Amino acid sequence: MTVDRDFIITTFNPALEQILEISTSQVLGRPFIEVFPEKELEKAIHKNITTGQSFSFPEYYLPKRGKGLLLSSITISPLINGAGAILGSVILVKDLQVLKEIEESSWQADKLLSLKTLLAGLTHEIRNPLLGIRGAAQLLERELADPELKEYPQVIIKEVDRLNFLIANLTSLTYMRKPFLELVNIHEVLERVILLERQTPIGQKVQFSSEYDPSIPHIMADENLLRQVFINLIQNSLEAMPEGGEVRVRTKISSDYQLARINGLEHHISIIKIQIQDTGGGIPKDKVQYLFTPFFTTKPKGSGLGLAICQEIIWQHKGRLRIESVEGKGTTAIIFLPLRQ
Repeated sequence: MTVDRDFIITTFNPALEQILEISTSQVLGRPFIEVFPEKELEKAIHKNITTGQSFSFPEYYLPKRGKGLLLSSITISPLINGAGAILGSVILVKDLQVLKEIEESSWQADKLLSLKTLLAGLTHEIRNPLLGIRGAAQLLERELADPELKEYPQVIIKEVDRLNFLIANLTSLTYMRKPFLELVNIHEVLERVILLERQTPIGQKVQFSSEYDPSIPHIMADENLLRQVFINLIQNSLEAMPEGGEVRVRTKISSDYQLARINGLEHHISIIKIQIQDTGGGIPKDKVQYLFTPFFTTKPKGSGLGLAICQEIIWQHKGRLRIESVEGKGTTAIIFLPLRQ
């Protein structure tokens, strides 16, 4: 954008409209400080106009008109005419949010790859002894005549089965099959999952609402894997509201896009945004960053593998999954999927 010597906004381009979610008509002709109450930026613009000195803010959280903050880099330069007079300031805003998410996803992917290699070996080595323990416990149960003594091998069998269930989840994480891509109606998949979850004891206490973007076409995806993701995320929401609440499911074409190379040419690929939001107790802010770490859980009986598996499935679809949570106000899972592969 540009501002004149009176700090009035004179230019506001479409890219800035998109990333700050503000229309040009809302800002043109208005004082900068009225639209962006940022004292630090106002001082830099003032000095820029009066002295011609440029300023750079490598990381600056700029408020968006919708809600929240945009992680950005900001450069302020003088706007000079042909005679060398300073007419105002040029303010260049660069969106760093997507770059930050890509860096975090890359770090998580590297960490998960190392962990998957370790888990692959462990699951193989643990499963065989467990089968032996379970078989021995079953034989012991048959041989014991005292009903009270039979309880002990039954406990062993039950605990071994619990470990086997955990190992099955680990196997899903370490040996994730490649997606079988076909045209999928994302709304039909979501509706089937919601219908299923409505019938559960907790689901019967919860109100479901959906808001689907009818312009979203069929996408290339693995329906079974995506269903697994949606079931996991909605079940997480339900477990956060044992006494009832609301689960809201929304879809829309996102303002984000992916840059992909197809047949040697770069293309902008549109992104679908899927939101699953609950009204539960939320997750403490300091724990949100660990949600995709295997074995980390905030639930008393959770395995800590559900979100890691969901993230792996979304990565295989060349998308990303983000969790936003506010204590006391619920949690929102946001999935970004490309419209074409």
